Amino acid sequence: MKKIFLNIVFISLGFLFLSNAAMPGFWAVGGSGAFTPIFAQDSIHIGKVQMQSEQISILLYRGFAVVKGEYYMKNLSQDSIKMQTGYPVNGSLENETVYSIHFNELHHLKVFENTKELKATQLRADTSKAIITQPPTLDNVYNWYVWQGNYAPDTLTKITVYFMVNTNQAHLREGYSRDNHNGFTYILESGKAWGGKIEKGQIRIQLSEELVLEDIKGILPRKAFKADAKSKRIVWDFENLEPESAQNVLIRYTEADNNFDFEKVAQQSKKYYEALDQLSKKNIDSNAFQAFDPHDFEVHDWKSGGFFYLLMFLAIFGMPLAIIILGILTIWYFVFKKKKKKA
Repeated sequence: MKKIFLNIVFISLGFLFLSNAAMPGFWAVGGSGAFTPIFAQDSIHIGKVQMQSEQISILLYRGFAVVKGEYYMKNLSQDSIKMQTGYPVNGSLENETVYSIHFNELHHLKVFENTKELKATQLRADTSKAIITQPPTLDNVYNWYVWQGNYAPDTLTKITVYFMVNTNQAHLREGYSRDNHNGFTYILESGKAWGGKIEKGQIRIQLSEELVLEDIKGILPRKAFKADAKSKRIVWDFENLEPESAQNVLIRYTEADNNFDFEKVAQQSKKYYEALDQLSKKNIDSNAFQAFDPHDFEVHDWKSGGFFYLLMFLAIFGMPLAIIILGILTIWYFVFKKKKKKA
């Protein structure tokens, strides 16, 4: 009887721990954000350098996205400034709509200062050495791609970056249920780390041939974007923006493809970067575009969590049921034993 009781207790506790294993959010999303200062010793320069304007060009495909960021950095001081800046390789941040966003590694990062290519190295040391004060949501990243930026006094310096991300592994989770859709994020709030506001910016998204606007299930921030069905472009123009977490871009689109091979696609990064150059050079006027506000960030496949919901039921009611069963077994045991003695 003692063994039976202990087994029931351990099983019930196991169910209880499993009931807390799921965390809501949009997981394994492909993306990153604007580069930001890294080390604490460079923080004295942060207010001296302004991200005056930026243009983010994105090619969105089934399974992956290709990004080109063009940032015009203004040194507001009369001093030459050198500082370490970089991109988070992966990390997480809070989001009011999906609770949290967890983004994956970026690939084939290339960085240019004006026309000169810079070497970006990946940090793997203790991240406590990389003190990031803004935005605080990126404090917990595991590692960074870092390079040294050079900003001449009272001069506008252009920083250009290219990278690719895998969007096919993303899944939206609520409780123990999940939908496997492609996910992309661009963390606009990381630009807040620089001095002043972003005076002017545009995020332009070009859908690939196999995608149409209806494939975009949800896009954030809400009511910020406009779209044109014919050219399959989605655009957000903004001015005098000091971005907060509410301005981070998040896209949920077409279902995941189990046969997608990202490594094969990534080998053609040069071709995709050349296509990005063509997109970034286009003069895109969104005045004639239509408002674009799909907002489906709900989980629909509740059957995927059926087994875990059963475990949750057992976790909640398992202990009372175990006590009842144990009581019945105890009564039966003693009654049977008493009858056996009389016999």
